[in-house]
Amino acid sequence: MSPDIEWRVGEDADQETIAQTAHAPRSWRKRWVVISAIGLGVGLGLLYRSIPEPLPKPIGPTLVPTVIASPLSPLPPPPTPEPLDIAVERDAEYLASLKTNNGVTFNPALAQMPQAYADWYAALQNAYGDWGPPSYQTLYTVFETGTLPSGVMWVKLGQFRHGDFYRHTRFYRLVNDRWIWTLPDASFWSGATAAAMAGDAGTIGPITIDHPIEDAPAIGAVFDRFTRAYQNLCESLKCSPPSDRSRLWTPGLTLSITIQPLLMQPIVQDRGSTLSIDLPSPRVVGYYEDANARGDPYVSMAYATLIDPVVRLASGDYTRWETDRSGELFLQAIATWKRARLSDELFLMGMFYQPTILPPSSAHMPDGQLIPLNQRYVERFRQDELVPLVSVWNWTTQGYFGPLEHVATQEAEAMVIYIEERYGQEGVVRFLNSLGKAHSLEDAIEAALPVSFEEFNRQWTKWIAGD
Repeated sequence: MSPDIEWRVGEDADQETIAQTAHAPRSWRKRWVVISAIGLGVGLGLLYRSIPEPLPKPIGPTLVPTVIASPLSPLPPPPTPEPLDIAVERDAEYLASLKTNNGVTFNPALAQMPQAYADWYAALQNAYGDWGPPSYQTLYTVFETGTLPSGVMWVKLGQFRHGDFYRHTRFYRLVNDRWIWTLPDASFWSGATAAAMAGDAGTIGPITIDHPIEDAPAIGAVFDRFTRAYQNLCESLKCSPPSDRSRLWTPGLTLSITIQPLLMQPIVQDRGSTLSIDLPSPRVVGYYEDANARGDPYVSMAYATLIDPVVRLASGDYTRWETDRSGELFLQAIATWKRARLSDELFLMGMFYQPTILPPSSAHMPDGQLIPLNQRYVERFRQDELVPLVSVWNWTTQGYFGPLEHVATQEAEAMVIYIEERYGQEGVVRFLNSLGKAHSLEDAIEAALPVSFEEFNRQWTKWIAGD
């Protein structure tokens, strides 16, 4: 082993000393300790490398800490829509609180349809009949409810109206968490249809009602009202006697009725011997449980649509008027007369039936004195020159128009009033029954009344002059 060498530098820069240093020999114990430490370190290193590394921890989304509101400032609960039955009861109570027929029971401002339909629907709810039950009856009854895809809900219910149970369907739309009575929703009707019919074996002849399947529960009421009105008109106007005694009469007409869900007015088309009538949905319009109830809308529609064709039928020859229109103004005058003579108990609504201006069958002064029925016409014709009655008969066939047309029309109406006053309502019916087969006014008058045409014309001229 080479000796250790150290440098020694004195204070004097010119002196340098190289000295050899000697170390004492190390003991064997110290050497063994060093060797053992080195071995232990190598062993630990090998042991550490033999330990497998752990699998990497998956990286997940960062968790968002949950914020818990302080009890001093709780979050407000979400709004909850009111139950539908609350809205139905609210409207039922409002209707029952109305003391007159002039209250607004439906707000057209909520319309989702043209304004004309909204106004019609509002008028329908305000029509004849105070809402509200007798003291011993419940306010209303809900039969069925449902929800449409649009979110609109419908309610089939009944409520007393003018003393009778009125059935109809209302529609409700959610506005600001409140159910508001709204216009009928077209999606209520799926488009599927069915037919109800009475064939030739029926008492009044063939009748067919095509209707949406959703209106099926109310079709029986529509059928009943139209058959009853047809029967009453034909009996009172003496339609042709029945050839089959199992029937009430031989109607000579086929009624084809179609229910159009969102129609507002009845539409009538005469196609030969078939009368086609389109009607609004009974779900929308509603109807009384008792067909004899005053103000039933389908009774109104039945008379409004059937009077003209039944008058034509009662003339004795329904098809004659398609080719020969002689005397048509008198036929129309009798239809107008019949409308004015319908029972006041019907209370026919103006939206389905146009009232006439004919005077009633009898009118009295406050003291009970009878008012002459010719008084109105005397005043009306005072400044107009009368048209000869034979010219009124041929008025339609001759194509007369101009300022005298209204004179001829009103003169025909006045003559019917004169027949009623002189010969009663039976005289008017007999005159009607003779029109279909008559070739002239003379023929019709002499076939119906116990007087010659010359005498009839003389008496009529005196009557219309007010003498």
